[in-house]
Amino acid sequence: MGIKAIHIWQIVEMDKKALVKTEESWEGMLPRMLPNMMQKMLKKSIDSGLLHLKVEAERRISSRYSISIK
Repeated sequence: MGIKAIHIWQIVEMDKKALVKTEESWEGMLPRMLPNMMQKMLKKSIDSGLLHLKVEAERRISSRYSISIK
């Protein structure tokens, strides 16, 4: 009763910004039995992943350009 999931992240530069596209597919008995619930879970998963990616990217950019004053 598992789920086979394929998740693809595509990150491209556009106008000096990062554009992130995601694609995900789930197959298995649970997605077939509970499609509405699984669609909601998939959306939450993608939204959460994109938020974590955004936070980490902004953290890395800010640490790269932070100025240390002594």
